[in-house]
Amino acid sequence: MRSRLALFPSLLLLSLTAGPATAVTIVDTIAAGYGSSGSVIGYGTWVRWEQGSQFVVPGSQPLRVDTYEIIASQGKPGFYDEIVLYLMTDAGDQPGSVLETLSLTVPEVGLEGALLAAPSTLQPVLAPGTKYWLVAGGPNATGAGRWVGWVHSQEPFESRLHAVRQDGGAWEIASDRDAEAFRIQGTTVAEPAIAALLLPGAVAALALRRSVRG
Repeated sequence: MRSRLALFPSLLLLSLTAGPATAVTIVDTIAAGYGSSGSVIGYGTWVRWEQGSQFVVPGSQPLRVDTYEIIASQGKPGFYDEIVLYLMTDAGDQPGSVLETLSLTVPEVGLEGALLAAPSTLQPVLAPGTKYWLVAGGPNATGAGRWVGWVHSQEPFESRLHAVRQDGGAWEIASDRDAEAFRIQGTTVAEPAIAALLLPGAVAALALRRSVRG
């Protein structure tokens, strides 16, 4: 008598697919409005300034960075025309390691500022509920007065931590400083799709069934 093997329900092939990615605003301090004051970026008086703000990734899904936007002003037209942005991890409520670096060209605008935007090249994935920093500095040029301004947001200053340092030294952290005006856009990252459950067992059972029939 020919033996027959039945596949148990636990060996059935299951296919689960992830939903489409969704556009998400990761952080936005521009929406609150902005004025004419700002943080000095670059060389003010022979000191190289770097400044930035902390933010927390919203929601419950990992988010991939797509674009950066900031409001910048050029302090002295023709003297300085570049801002270097650093997306950084958080290390005990201060900027940590660099995840991405990119440069933005600042047009000849006054203190009212202009919106600058740049796509992310590395598209780092940020963890939900985790702190990060967006920091800006100038290129490694020297000279007094070679600076630009990162315009301040009008959101409540106590809503996020602010970091500043001189000449690559230790960070100074404050909770009573205006945040810079910036926005980071991204997309959700789908959980890895599960193509099959118990696939090896299912394949083995099918092979055994065929050999018995043969």
